[in-house]
Amino acid sequence: MNKMIIVWMTALLLSACAGEGGNSKAVRQQAKEAIEAGTATPAAPAEEASPQITGNIVMTLPKGTLAAGATQCFEVKVSGFKDILATQYTLNWDSKVMNFKEIKEFKLPFMTKENFGIALTPNGKLSSVWIENSLKGATIPDGGAIYQLCFEATGKAGQSSELWVSGTPTAIEVVTKGDQVWGINSVKGKITVE
Repeated sequence: MNKMIIVWMTALLLSACAGEGGNSKAVRQQAKEAIEAGTATPAAPAEEASPQITGNIVMTLPKGTLAAGATQCFEVKVSGFKDILATQYTLNWDSKVMNFKEIKEFKLPFMTKENFGIALTPNGKLSSVWIENSLKGATIPDGGAIYQLCFEATGKAGQSSELWVSGTPTAIEVVTKGDQVWGINSVKGKITVE
């Protein structure tokens, strides 16, 4: 089973980086067929039932203020993050109010800037695909930060942007150490330009 997870998550990472992260059902089927055939090369896509969502982590997005023209970093926090092997999702914001600058202060093992797809950040979308490569599962205490998002305020004083999690273009999915597929309950954030 661990071999299947590695192939599956590698395929997800590659497809997300290529901008194809929205078809996780086909990727899972390709990974399954590759393992059954004894090869790491995914086979042709096939239909598969949607995974059963059995639980959720909670992702709390930042709330705060940002001076007009300034750049500031904000923490993304989680709860219920216990024995997690992998996550994928898309963060969203209003690109007319603030521009993405960088991600830093990673708290998850094996997480780097390469776990984020920045091609759509000018449109207010940041894709993320992360894998706990040792397959031991990562745990973050409730309310703990997993990284910092940095934005530059481009809007005028008084304008604000919500931050939220979506499944477009990268589908929302969390895999636990027990091979369960979970979702993400996100607590929307809001950054106001002052």
